[in-house]
Amino acid sequence: LSQGGDYYPGTSDRVCLIQGVQGNASIAVEMVLAKLYELQSSQQQAPTVTRSDAASEKVPEEPACTSFIVRLLVPSTCCGMIIG
Repeated sequence: LSQGGDYYPGTSDRVCLIQGVQGNASIAVEMVLAKLYELQSSQQQAPTVTRSDAASEKVPEEPACTSFIVRLLVPSTCCGMIIG
């Protein structure tokens, strides 16, 4: 994983490089995606703040919808295989 403040050129995205034999790389990708899913799920399950309405009744607020984007960088020589 790139150092904090070290971003992919022209973005604010950090880089996670996974390399190795196919089986190990596949497992590593699954682990990274599982961790991202776990973090997203825990953010959505965090206690919500309550707000008071006109009747001074406490009403739980809806948790903010969070999402993440996974960008995949591949060598140009592999693009044809991915597209099909």
